[in-house]
Amino acid sequence: MTEDLYELSYSLAALQKQYCLNRGEARRLMASFGNHQKEMDRLLAARGRTQRHRAREIRTPVAKVPFGIG
Repeated sequence: MTEDLYELSYSLAALQKQYCLNRGEARRLMASFGNHQKEMDRLLAARGRTQRHRAREIRTPVAKVPFGIG
């Protein structure tokens, strides 16, 4: 991997806010995979946690959750 891949990094609070994660999950991810922004974005995208998906998931009314998102 190239050096420019690791230029930016997430703080715990920034990762939580960006992906709407709870503190424990964000801390676990950072402990396991580091805080490199591009790598974390790739990891969470591979898990289906894109920023756009998470925002849509959070806005979904409770009545519609059992039937799927969007």
